[in-house]
Amino acid sequence: MNKFDIKRFWQTLCWVVVENWRTLALWTATFSLGALLAEFFFIVVMHQPYEACVSVGIGVCAFFLMLAVLVSISCPLTAFASKQRRIALFSLPASNLEKFLAVIVYASVINVVAIFVAFAVGDTLRMLVFPLLYKDCGLVSGVQAMLTSMLNFIKGLLEVPWQVALLNGLMLVWTHSVYTLGGTLFRKWSFVIVSAALMILSLCFSKLMVVLVEHGLVPGDYISSIENMKLIVSWLGYLGIMVLAALSVFNYLASYRIFTRMQVESRRWLNV
Repeated sequence: MNKFDIKRFWQTLCWVVVENWRTLALWTATFSLGALLAEFFFIVVMHQPYEACVSVGIGVCAFFLMLAVLVSISCPLTAFASKQRRIALFSLPASNLEKFLAVIVYASVINVVAIFVAFAVGDTLRMLVFPLLYKDCGLVSGVQAMLTSMLNFIKGLLEVPWQVALLNGLMLVWTHSVYTLGGTLFRKWSFVIVSAALMILSLCFSKLMVVLVEHGLVPGDYISSIENMKLIVSWLGYLGIMVLAALSVFNYLASYRIFTRMQVESRRWLNV
């Protein structure tokens, strides 16, 4: 079974979902209750109009939703941490690529959809319950506001030049690949480790640019020119596209190699 078969992949993905449906349902219910309580909290505590309180609650929920999405992406093998689960996964009549993709799709797509469904359920419960307690409250949909914000964000990405849009898209793909690599490599605290590494990397890059400007390797007068800045941004954009594409492919390939070498009994902190 060295060749990829879409039917076997679908069957493997269905098996992964069935094996983890209790955990998925529990987390979905927990997120729904959390979204409901968060919106209730700001409505009750803030002495502001109902729509403003709901907007603040939605903003807080959106932050934690994004955080939950990154945590889910960075923990693709958490559901198979036990010895019995790993034996069952390795025993499936499917290729390593099909198993790997099934696990990644479950963590990056199905879990993410469940997170947003949980928010929609919690927000809908707030819309139904709160007007019964306070009759002067209107029907303010947080789901509609979040979808509108997401569509405006996507529209903004499409309105920029294609190089910038491609660079932004590759940045998201690279971020996904980094968290996926961290999740397949580290057995525990993968989200914390990867997030800390990205923060340190960002600080080092910022410090490097400051040092280059201070030592004249990147002249400040040259950068201050609008035309020169456009030229630098253009070249950096093309370079960023190539670098991000190469790094993303490398991260996914490395994640797959780690997955294929994963043992039933792995180390305490690593999956290899």
